[in-house]
Amino acid sequence: MAIENTIHEVMEQARTAFNVYNQTSYTTRCTLSDEIIHQLKQVRTLLIDTAAAETHLKQERLNAEFERTLHQFNTYFKAYANGNWLLPRIDTVKKDVRKTYIPLGPVVVYGASNFPFAYSTPGGDVASALAAGCTVVVKAHPAHPQTASIAAQAIQQAVQNVGLPPGTFQQLQLADAAQGKRLVQHPATAAVAFTGSYLGGRQLFDWANERDQPIPVFAEMGSVNPVFILSHPATSDMDALAVKLCASVSQSSGQFCTKPGIIVGLQSNEWDQFKQAFHHQLSLQAPSTLLHPGIHRQFISGVTQRTQIPAVQTLLNIHSDSNIAQPVLHEVAAQTFLNEQSLQEEVFGPCTLLVTCNAKEEMLAVAQSLQGQLTCTVISNEDNDSYLKEWMEILQQKAGRLILNDVPTGVEVVSAMQHGGPFPATTDSRFTSVGPDSVLRFVRPVVYQQFPNHLLPDALKNENPLQIERMVNGQITKNAL
Repeated sequence: MAIENTIHEVMEQARTAFNVYNQTSYTTRCTLSDEIIHQLKQVRTLLIDTAAAETHLKQERLNAEFERTLHQFNTYFKAYANGNWLLPRIDTVKKDVRKTYIPLGPVVVYGASNFPFAYSTPGGDVASALAAGCTVVVKAHPAHPQTASIAAQAIQQAVQNVGLPPGTFQQLQLADAAQGKRLVQHPATAAVAFTGSYLGGRQLFDWANERDQPIPVFAEMGSVNPVFILSHPATSDMDALAVKLCASVSQSSGQFCTKPGIIVGLQSNEWDQFKQAFHHQLSLQAPSTLLHPGIHRQFISGVTQRTQIPAVQTLLNIHSDSNIAQPVLHEVAAQTFLNEQSLQEEVFGPCTLLVTCNAKEEMLAVAQSLQGQLTCTVISNEDNDSYLKEWMEILQQKAGRLILNDVPTGVEVVSAMQHGGPFPATTDSRFTSVGPDSVLRFVRPVVYQQFPNHLLPDALKNENPLQIERMVNGQITKNAL
């Protein structure tokens, strides 16, 4: 069967299934979530062993990611069930006007290479889209096809066991960009979710906007996640800071979208001590195998481009012709950083850049020059609130998550999380791809004006059959009207 026909048939099945699935109750959707969790647990060992072979990620890391994946399904569907994300609004003082959210339609999810579970076939994008009432078509990542296939079969079995249409969840293994374009531009596709590189996310965004009817693309494209060391810890703590940041940079071979790619400090004896300790810690890291040869090529290319800038000093750089990588460390003066826009580009892998400033004004200039980021981190033992607020006023315009005296890696799956930031970190900084609020990407508001009670969605009916909190004439309440 031609791939064009396969894409068309899959998307038409997703559209047909959506007409059924978007009408399901929260009880049915939670049952689906529980069954998906059950089916994934049934193949846990096989999934982790297969993912380890395909991605070269360690078993310990994959086990933690698997638990996170189950947690996402559990929490996202529960968030739907309690209606917190809906917060229906009802105003009856003049005209009877009521607002709630409805699902967009079939969602295409692009799996990520660096998270075979949490951001791929059984990942958070799939969980949040299904929780919202959307059907899902996953474009499996070619770096771990067998892992994707096993996970997809588990989810499809869950869909079948709950008695939902097969088109509720489907997966495609596509070979080239042209096929991806047809998938994004198919008339049935209502939204796209993506985690990966800037080039990949931007291409999907452009394809979606070339359509006669453009659709939203929620692309998380990574960032350099700068760390600003504003005031130095006590001398005895400098080594501890170096260890902590080294672990954040080198964890999973630096293949996290929240890896600290830039560390900014003010020239001083303490900064020199930190650099020496940080260099030492990175040099102790054992060689590691990257996700796949394509990632390795991009890593070597990014490192090479950086070293070709004359004013960039290489402090640590060990290359290999194979898929093996070791940490790379560069240093540059603030003025060079400000003049070289390419130094703000992410190098995906175990690589980071030290930016040395001669004055506070240079550090502020570096902060002001930043493009959109997922995270910005401040290390400071200052008790001067006004000093920290000055930095926060700048950095909150640059990132979706601000961190004080901690590291950006380790994105907690909680309702307060924001995993997204201004472009080019993501294509829409108003939304998150982690946490229960990620459901909001796949719904849109609809107002029902002057409708009789029996024709309203359950969330807006007078008797409040869902027993959820609602904004009624300006007051939050669960009471019936």
